[in-house]
Amino acid sequence: FNGELYNYIELKKILLNKGYNFNTNSDTEVLYNAINEWDILSALNKFNWMGAFAWIDSKNKKLYLVRDPKGEKPLYVYFSKNEILFASELKTILHISNKKFKLNSNFIGNFLNQGLIDINTESIFRDIYQIQGSTICVISLKTSLDRQIIDYEPLKCSFHPNDLSENEIYECINELFTNSVKLRLRSDVPVGILVSGGIDSCSIASISKNIFKKNNASIYPELFSVVSDNEKYSEEKYIDIFKKYLGIPINKIRLHLNSNDLIQDLEKAIWHNDVPITSMSNLAHLRIMKMASDNGVKVLLSGQGADELLAGYRKYLFFYIYHLLKNKNYIDATKIFSSFLKNQSIINQ
Repeated sequence: FNGELYNYIELKKILLNKGYNFNTNSDTEVLYNAINEWDILSALNKFNWMGAFAWIDSKNKKLYLVRDPKGEKPLYVYFSKNEILFASELKTILHISNKKFKLNSNFIGNFLNQGLIDINTESIFRDIYQIQGSTICVISLKTSLDRQIIDYEPLKCSFHPNDLSENEIYECINELFTNSVKLRLRSDVPVGILVSGGIDSCSIASISKNIFKKNNASIYPELFSVVSDNEKYSEEKYIDIFKKYLGIPINKIRLHLNSNDLIQDLEKAIWHNDVPITSMSNLAHLRIMKMASDNGVKVLLSGQGADELLAGYRKYLFFYIYHLLKNKNYIDATKIFSSFLKNQSIINQ
């Protein structure tokens, strides 16, 4: 199991009432007992989690390879005539297979053309695939390694936006976001938060402070930021504004763009990532992870992915305008484009 079961405390209470005994306080043991109690599909419907795991049913001679709903953690697999290899990292399969794989030109084309690296089940090597998010790969271990892909339903949202007013939607998002942060602060090791100066990470840090304040906690998660020595790319000004607002010190690491160390970082980042990286932000992340690790912090919360979730990139405006034009809603399309044109926030895109 590579990942985290966020609602393991709630599930553990249910399993204790059903007579299960626990030898540890880990979420892994909860996952194990939950599958024993409810079977894999039923258990997955109760999980609030991210990760990947392998489960062997020795009685029915089946292997289950399961990946989380959004594919947050990798799970690679290679099939040959008489064996199956699976791992969290590509390099593991390369090492234990003792086989030289050809490069996948489709994968490389997507990367070179658009910087895309994780859009389907393919990997950078031919014949090595990823298990897709929200799916279970069931493999028969009896004779021929027959396999079946089963989709599963992740934990569903309890409301639908069309049924709510704007204020109600705001309240629901606020509640969901707060609960999500609260669950992710659970840990038996030190937790830290990455702060970029943007709305996403600052929101996580602010909510975390409120949660710790309500619980009268004396120790707050450490905050970490990376700042560039090039003013054009640096967000230090916003980080300092937020530090003053929050009243908590922030550990900063400076990224020198002209440093020869960046080339070494590049090789290291690609090795850890298993595929070529798509931007300098990956190198910044590598540096800040090392800093956190040196400070004894093992778990980090970050605002990565919020721009995609909440349509935060300017390109989404064009998709929306295209959608309006396609549906012959010309007046709204003109109004929206004009408003962005007026405040000069989109011409440079």
